[in-house]
Amino acid sequence: GYDVGHPWRSYSQSQQINRIAWSPDSAYLAAGGSGSQVYIHAVMGGTKKPWAIPSYHRHKNWTVYAVAWSPDGTHIASGGYEDEVHLWRPNYAGGYEGAAKGSIVICRVEGIRESIIKCIVWAPDSSSVFAGRADGGIVQWHAVTGEFLFHSKRHQQEVTDLPLSPKDAMTVASSSQDTTVRVWRLIDPPEDDLVYHGHTNEVLSVAWSPDGTRVVSGGKKDRHLHVWNPSTGEVHQRIPLSISFPELLSITS
Repeated sequence: GYDVGHPWRSYSQSQQINRIAWSPDSAYLAAGGSGSQVYIHAVMGGTKKPWAIPSYHRHKNWTVYAVAWSPDGTHIASGGYEDEVHLWRPNYAGGYEGAAKGSIVICRVEGIRESIIKCIVWAPDSSSVFAGRADGGIVQWHAVTGEFLFHSKRHQQEVTDLPLSPKDAMTVASSSQDTTVRVWRLIDPPEDDLVYHGHTNEVLSVAWSPDGTRVVSGGKKDRHLHVWNPSTGEVHQRIPLSISFPELLSITS
């Protein structure tokens, strides 16, 4: 049987890992970090291991902070310090610096001050990508053309997480180092946002319940997960964490 005291499989990277994303078929992991590369690791169901782990190197020498797999499984989005989001097709047998095949879409913004990309989320139909930035802004691009579609300054500090509602892809929950979580619609102005003020320190992660009726959030120095109503901000539950749990890294639905 499986020994729960040991990892089922482990992977090695010569860099700090900032973000990990599963492929939709659960066969691969994409990991980005401080070494400016994104690596693709084969998990169960992956193809035969190449002589070298496939890696994407087009971020030059800039740290990668965000990695996300498109829901249809055809592309990976990655971004970081250079204020660009790269959309590329994974080549699982590409080896070192050969993880991308075909054309690469590089998404940039014009007329907006540069800022670090900290998190990325795809639209459910894989038609566009959203990125949260270190300046508190959120940007959207078309996933095929790279066309700049949307920008809004929703937070006063870094955007740390940016999940879309499972009920309505026009509704976003964004968490930030400014201690708030905001629930908002793409078509509405910031003054219409629902702002959750229940945290006293920076919020590092937020997730929707699968039915879209609740949000859970948590962050730095929190001793509880906050479960609340995204329509009213009413707190349903505060779930205590271990006293030895110093910092929440992420929450998933």
